[in-house]
Amino acid sequence: MDTSVYIDTAALEAWSARMATINEAAISDLSNFINKANELDGSFEGTSASAFLSSTSGFINLAKNGHLKMSNVKNFLIEVANVMENE
Repeated sequence: MDTSVYIDTAALEAWSARMATINEAAISDLSNFINKANELDGSFEGTSASAFLSSTSGFINLAKNGHLKMSNVKNFLIEVANVMENE
């Protein structure tokens, strides 16, 4: 069965650039959030405070890692486009 796919590489590059902007903003916002949470040190103490900071840090780091992994979107899309062109 013959299948053909048209890929607009310019559109992929534009989408990749937009995703990079979104990822950078998300990473910045997540970093700011964790910094603000850490400023609670001294005014929020005890087991609840430790649990909050620990779970919040873990969640924020998980989210940041996801956005960092998506920062390679451009390379991924270019590779997909190149493979499709060669098929």
